[in-house]
Amino acid sequence: MELHGDEKCTQYFHDLLHIVEERMLVTRAKSRIDSETLYQSLSSMHQRALRDKAYYYTACKTSRQIKEQDPLDVEFKKAERREDQPT
Repeated sequence: MELHGDEKCTQYFHDLLHIVEERMLVTRAKSRIDSETLYQSLSSMHQRALRDKAYYYTACKTSRQIKEQDPLDVEFKKAERREDQPT
């Protein structure tokens, strides 16, 4: 994602982007982060930001590789028109 390459991006935002890219924007619902885990991750990031101002304020390059998502195979079937459906 382009934001990882932004020279002003801090480790806090790299971590946040990682959660969004690899844990939230996932095609398969069962692979997505659940709300409790998301809360724990964000809470942990917040606590780290309170302890370590550089984590939140100092720009840095990401050390994490961007993970490519697996393509999703989808097959569409033409639905039959029901009599009660408007035309």
